[in-house]
Amino acid sequence: MTDIGERLGDVPLVAILRAPDPARFLPVVEVLYHCGMRAVEITLTTAGAVECIQELRSSMPSDLLVGAGSLRSSSDLLAAHDAGAQFVVSQFASVELRDAADALGVDYIPGALTPTEVALCRAAGAAVVKLSPVGPVGGIAYLVELLAPMPDARIFVTGGVKVDDIVGYVDAGAAVVGLSRDLLRDALSPDGDLAALAGRARTAVDAVMTRSLSSRHAEAEVGL
Repeated sequence: MTDIGERLGDVPLVAILRAPDPARFLPVVEVLYHCGMRAVEITLTTAGAVECIQELRSSMPSDLLVGAGSLRSSSDLLAAHDAGAQFVVSQFASVELRDAADALGVDYIPGALTPTEVALCRAAGAAVVKLSPVGPVGGIAYLVELLAPMPDARIFVTGGVKVDDIVGYVDAGAAVVGLSRDLLRDALSPDGDLAALAGRARTAVDAVMTRSLSSRHAEAEVGL
């Protein structure tokens, strides 16, 4: 399996879209893309999510990664794969989903919360493990403590992540940061403010790009 964090490079952000229906998903994703985000996760708890994945794959530029989230069964995975999902995510770890993803050649990101669960996911072959919901259990501080004894773990943090805390999570060791409620707010509602969404998306992208540039400068100075 490939590492989604490495695929996303300097902008290791994933926007996670969840709503009763996907009526506003395309315009929202267009805003996010134009602001520099290059990955979205469409949750299968949204009615019409599979059709939305198909639409995004056909209408958005090819460098946008479109994934499916909240998978619960191999039938969910098959539907997501057939729709063109480039990665799939579950809230829990599943041998059934892992084996089905391997057979289809789809990147599967299992969910975990405790150190034991993260270790088991990695032992089962996961390149990246989703840590969720990270916000309610301590946020950045929890990630710091979790990674202290396993610093090589590749973690995708989601669940209660604030836009203002993105750099903190990256500095704490997160490989990927998933943004949902605090990024999207009212944008998925019929009269949602897309201009305000664009402002938050630019803030998020600028934060990680500035942090990445600073890290490269620091590494270059060390190499002198």
